Amino acid sequence: MSENNAPLSANASSSNQCAPAYQFNAAAHIALLRECINQKVWNIPHGQSNEVWNRVLSNFHIAIRKEKGHEQDETTAANLQKQYNKLLATFKKNQIESLRASGTDEQYTDRDELLQDIVDL
Repeated sequence: MSENNAPLSANASSSNQCAPAYQFNAAAHIALLRECINQKVWNIPHGQSNEVWNRVLSNFHIAIRKEKGHEQDETTAANLQKQYNKLLATFKKNQIESLRASGTDEQYTDRDELLQDIVDL
């Protein structure tokens, strides 16, 4: 990732202020997982990782802006990749209960189904 995607900007580091961390909710997880499936992130050709994850980021921003009540969309491709890997690892360990801090039962079902689709591929 480029230095522009670093969590601290040059100005923020001089004033000891960090950019706020992106807060993923169930709707954001679903948007991310759908885009990961669309881009087939588990099968990225060598040398194309940045390009693919930047497409995921762009399409994630579009999808999340459509969600009512979810105005924050500042994140990076690297953060999306980390969140995807975290979701997948958590799902594989059958620890999805720890992710249920917010959202509806329908969102959990959608998220679980998308994760299962990815695991099955």
